[in-house]
Amino acid sequence: MGFSIRVRYNPGRPLHRIARPWRQEDWPPAVVTSSPHGESHGTSCGSRAMCSSTLRQFNMASKPVAEELRFEPLAAPDERSFEELYGIYAASIAIREQKTRAQITALVLRPDYKVLLAKRQGVVIGLSMVFLPVQESFCLLEYMAVQAMHRNSGVGASLFRHSIQVAASIQGETSMLLEVDSPDQEIHRRRQQFYRRLGCRRIEGLSYLLPLSGEGPPPEMDLMVHVSPAMSSIPKSALEHWLKVIYQDAYGCSSDDFRIALMLEAVPDPVGLV
Repeated sequence: MGFSIRVRYNPGRPLHRIARPWRQEDWPPAVVTSSPHGESHGTSCGSRAMCSSTLRQFNMASKPVAEELRFEPLAAPDERSFEELYGIYAASIAIREQKTRAQITALVLRPDYKVLLAKRQGVVIGLSMVFLPVQESFCLLEYMAVQAMHRNSGVGASLFRHSIQVAASIQGETSMLLEVDSPDQEIHRRRQQFYRRLGCRRIEGLSYLLPLSGEGPPPEMDLMVHVSPAMSSIPKSALEHWLKVIYQDAYGCSSDDFRIALMLEAVPDPVGLV
């Protein structure tokens, strides 16, 4: 469900540049260092060399300040971090796509979920919630969100990669599914482009029906998947299995819910990944 990470990730103005790519040894907890760099400015000295007083001022103003981006799991809903997480969640995810606070609290304690936090200076700035069904080789990145002032700074991409790594450490080679708004608006197109840059592809021909109750019709959504680049399609039976497990175990619906057959009706076999 979202970057609003349903995933719902909302791009904004860039603040920092990630100085190096994520590496496995970064976790847990993972650390990514980012450092904003100031721009050079002219001086009154009239030459390419700065006079000493101006140079000192420039160095003080533009000296990079390293900021660690840490990833860690949320162990319990009574932590202070849960309040920070829930604040970002409530502000970032469309109301029609949100679970209740009680559901999110229960989700933190479930053994088949991992709730991951992105922190800077001990403060939560991003989150992901991954559904990891037992004895399965797929997972669902149900929610991902980044605090508004930290968006488009590399936090979302790093958080996504870390979520995949955590899932793989539990399930081995895995397919990660994402529920993403259909690209009927510019913001939705940008979200899908964000995930495509990270290696995700859309499941062709599937109009995803989000099984969450609420006022009004559910949003129009696509299902995307992060799998090996060598895979160009999946068996329709595998997609059907994924949908049944998600409906039943992530949303508490019946595995025979009529919406599953409705979604699969026009889907070919095999199902293309585009």
